[in-house]
Amino acid sequence: MPLKSKLLFVSFVFSLALVGCNKNTDFGEPTAATPSSTSPSAVSSQSQSPVADAPKKPVDTPVRFEEGVLSTDEKHEWAFAFTPEGDAMILQRGDNDSSGRYTIYESHLSDGQWSEPVKSDLAPDALGEDGDPFITPDGKRLFFATNRTDNGTKADNDIWVSEREGEKWSEPRPIEGPVNSTSQEWLPSVAANGNLYFESDRPGGAGRIDLYVSKWTNGAYSEPERLPNTINTSVNDESPYIAPDESYLIFVRGHRFFISFRVNNEWTEPKAIVLRGDTGNIKYSPYVTKDQSTLYYTSTWKGTADIYKVSFNPLDYKAQ
Repeated sequence: MPLKSKLLFVSFVFSLALVGCNKNTDFGEPTAATPSSTSPSAVSSQSQSPVADAPKKPVDTPVRFEEGVLSTDEKHEWAFAFTPEGDAMILQRGDNDSSGRYTIYESHLSDGQWSEPVKSDLAPDALGEDGDPFITPDGKRLFFATNRTDNGTKADNDIWVSEREGEKWSEPRPIEGPVNSTSQEWLPSVAANGNLYFESDRPGGAGRIDLYVSKWTNGAYSEPERLPNTINTSVNDESPYIAPDESYLIFVRGHRFFISFRVNNEWTEPKAIVLRGDTGNIKYSPYVTKDQSTLYYTSTWKGTADIYKVSFNPLDYKAQ
C-alpha cells in the first residue's frame, strides 16, 4: 500500500479515537508477561484465509514502545529498523494531518534511555519522501523505500540503499539490478545472505500487492520472483520480515500478521499470529529481535500509528 495512503487513512482513524497506553522497552528493560485468552478476535473482512489455532501458551498484551519519545500521539511512527547491537534505530515518522508527509529519523540508546528522534542526514532536503527502513543483520547496509529519484524529482516508490561508513551512512542510491520497476516497491527486508524480500504492486500478482524475493548472487540482485501462492493470495500480502537465516517469514494479510516456515525449501501454510487486544487495526513492519524473544511492529491500535512490542517466540507457531 502506498505509504501516503496509509498515513492519510490513519489520520482519519485518529480523528475518531485516541487512547493512551503503557510505556516499556526491550533494549532497555524487560516486558512483564500478561496472561490472556488464546482465542483470536475477529479478523478484518479483508482476510479470507483460515486462521490457525493460537499457541497453547498464554499470549502477552502488546505495549507501546517508548511512549512519548518513539511512539507519540502527535506523529505517526511507521516502519523502523534497529542496528544489530540494539543501540540505535531508524524510524519513519509522519505528520498527523492531511498532508501525509513523512521522512526518516534516527534515535540512539544511551544509559537505558532512547533519545528524541532527529531527522536523518541521509537526504534531509530531498523532494521526495523516505520510509520503510531496514538495516541488514550485519549492520552494514540500510535499505529504504522512497519516491524520489537520483536527480531530485518525485516518482514511484523504489528501493534505495546506503552503506555504513564509520558513524555515518553513505549517500543513498537506487539499488542496481532488476528489483526497481515502473510499479511500486516498498518495505524491504534482507536476509543474512543478502536475499531481498519486498512488496510490490507490479502486474502479474495474485492480488493487488504481493511479496517478492530477489536473490543476491555473485554480488548482484537477480530478477525478482513472486513468492508462491502459499504466501500470496487474492488479498493484499505485504510488509515482509524475513528471518536472517530465511527459516521463517512474517507478513501482513488483512491487517493481521501471519508466519510461514521454510521447510525443505518450501513455505508452509501461514498461521495467524495472535496479538492479545490488538485486532482489526492496521499493522505493518514486523521485526523480531536477534534473541528471538520479542516482536516489534507498527499498529494504529491507540489511534495514531505507533511502534509496539510483545514477547514472542516464532517456534511457538512451528510446534503447533
